[in-house]
Amino acid sequence: MRVITRQTSTLIMTDESLFSANNARKLLEVRATNVLNIKLMKLGGILEALKINGLAVVNGIESTASGVMYTRSQMEFSKESGLETNDTVGENICI
Repeated sequence: MRVITRQTSTLIMTDESLFSANNARKLLEVRATNVLNIKLMKLGGILEALKINGLAVVNGIESTASGVMYTRSQMEFSKESGLETNDTVGENICI
């Protein structure tokens, strides 16, 4: 992912390969992603999602939240915590 991220002007979003804050930290250290796609259910909940979002903020990259099925409370949490789902990453590549 690092090679692809460095060789293209297209934003590269970490999606299925993002599974923990520790994993996110490693991806950010080697600059292997431009956007973190945070999936609350996959990460085990709110605390891990907030840690990952914090890493994105500190590293100056975008984060977004997504999921196959969101409950109303998950959608509200995403919105209130700045993980609001959005289309700002539009035509980017997800890995």
